[in-house]
Amino acid sequence: MDLFWKPAQELSLEEQRILKSCKKSKLFTFLRNHRLELFDDAFQKELSAVYPQRDSGKPVVPPALLATALLLQAWFGFSDQDAAESAQWDSRWKMILGTLEESEAPFCQATLCNFRQRLIENQLDRRLFEKTVQLARSKKGFSHTALRVAFDSSPLYGAGRVEDTWNLIAHAVRNLLLSVAVFLGIDYNQAADRAGIPLAKGRSLKAHLNIDWNNPQQKQQALQQLLKQVEECRDFIQAELSEEIQTPPMKEQWETLNQILAQDIEPEPTGGKRLRRKSIPDRRISIEDKDMRHGHKTKLKLFAGFKNHLAQDIETGIVVAVDVTKGNQTDDKALLVMEQEIARQRLAVAEGYTDRAYLETEDLYQAEELKFPIHCKAYSIKSRGKYTKEDFKFDWKQKKIKCPAGQEVSFQEGEVAKFPRETCQICPKRESCTSSKQGRSVSIHIRENFLQKLRTRQQEPEEKANLQMRTYIEHGLGKVVMWQGHKARYRGIRKNRFDLYRHASLVNLHVAAA
Repeated sequence: MDLFWKPAQELSLEEQRILKSCKKSKLFTFLRNHRLELFDDAFQKELSAVYPQRDSGKPVVPPALLATALLLQAWFGFSDQDAAESAQWDSRWKMILGTLEESEAPFCQATLCNFRQRLIENQLDRRLFEKTVQLARSKKGFSHTALRVAFDSSPLYGAGRVEDTWNLIAHAVRNLLLSVAVFLGIDYNQAADRAGIPLAKGRSLKAHLNIDWNNPQQKQQALQQLLKQVEECRDFIQAELSEEIQTPPMKEQWETLNQILAQDIEPEPTGGKRLRRKSIPDRRISIEDKDMRHGHKTKLKLFAGFKNHLAQDIETGIVVAVDVTKGNQTDDKALLVMEQEIARQRLAVAEGYTDRAYLETEDLYQAEELKFPIHCKAYSIKSRGKYTKEDFKFDWKQKKIKCPAGQEVSFQEGEVAKFPRETCQICPKRESCTSSKQGRSVSIHIRENFLQKLRTRQQEPEEKANLQMRTYIEHGLGKVVMWQGHKARYRGIRKNRFDLYRHASLVNLHVAAA
């Protein structure tokens, strides 16, 4: 069974007419002329391997054709159904897919969905992205492998519904009871009654409780009632369906309910249980998407979802690595993943350009010391009319800090250096230093020495010019957001990483076509 895509290489008269009519879009022309360079025989062989060999049955659509359709789908922002219809009726799509002479649609919605899943399972979405990096570099004539790379991230709002603890519990119980009803052969309401949780029968748990939500006592009583019924439900399921909760789909639903109870409920000191007063790290916020998390767009502005991370070569504008992380995750893991992705392509980072979000990254400090120089603005220091940390002198060998008045104390990175209260009270420079009765204290960052080097370096004219180079990555992120939007198309980290791979591939193809 031949799964290779073999469109014609010579432009037909009809294709020439189509290209003239859409000459403002360079990407159409580039894809038509260079599609077989992107999907060469070696890459098509990799793509074909996702389908088992067979001698009979319905012919399989060439995987390279479907991969091209996925790129076009991302460019236009179409659904699977719209992509299938465009492949049948849009002459521009048909020209790129090599199906101008065919009247039937080359694929259906289900075929595209199935191929996308196969692509993800076999990590071939990453290979497609890497092929666009290679193609763009070859078309731009860049052969050097030591790159000046800018790293940055942007928020991606999740597609799942964000719910509070009450609705998270109700949603998790509802999903579980739906499966219970199927296994026992009864309807949903009967399943709720048999499980001992009639509160789950209504469309809304809060409406069913019918309490004054501004009354703390009524809320606490309602919570005890809900948790009591949830425990009865769990006991019933463990007794009646102990084997079923060990296999999908009930296994995941059972684990989800237990996860919500563990993360949002805590013991009451006087007995009973209550809503957890302080959120735990990595708290789940959606039943529909288990990977969504609350993250900070700024110090004051929250978002719910993921972070898109990009690494872009400043010289060429080519995106060389991407990653998607949970919204609450720090950038250290993303930076490490992108470095590994760059290395896998036999490229190396000669210089790195980042923002302050990456300054907590352990791998970044290793890069500054061992791998490549980092260009980044350090955290600013506010004076508030007093001496700042910059007015103190650090002796890094002796690990001592000297104040403007000449007093010295020892310090450790990551801790607070405190000057004696008695000394500060009689100091002639007290008014310019501190108003605290306990004496002056100075917070020492875990990487204070590194940050001081950054502050000194960023005052130099050459470094100021280097710091401006990081704006290139803003353009790359802007293009991704323009095509992908601010909200995730899929649920879960892996599928959204696939989506970022193909949008980053579009950036690279536009660079190659420019």
